[in-house]
Amino acid sequence: MDKNPSLRYDEIVKIYDLAPIELPDGANESLKFRIEILRSAGSRTLRARLKRRETYKLEPTFQGGARASKSARWDHEIVVDDDHMDRLCKKISGRTAASVLLQVIRKIEETALSARTK
Repeated sequence: MDKNPSLRYDEIVKIYDLAPIELPDGANESLKFRIEILRSAGSRTLRARLKRRETYKLEPTFQGGARASKSARWDHEIVVDDDHMDRLCKKISGRTAASVLLQVIRKIEETALSARTK
């Protein structure tokens, strides 16, 4: 492989899905984050990319016959970019996935969880 490729790329070293963070009473929602630990080509330093996991209810648009439930719905989860939270993690870096993960979790606690108490 060419030692100096013209295209830059990142390797995803680890992926972590955090447990849902419940929002204040009455919101009936939770925050679900995915943390991707990345290494740029030729670098030893790791960094993080933060994404949000969203769940949507889908229901069929076709008739399923007499046995089909009118309330049939299915959860579908997608991963979306969260520009605000990802921007907060841009300065985080480290030599190990564990150290980067801990820094990102602290940043989430500082921002997302502090918003719950307001």
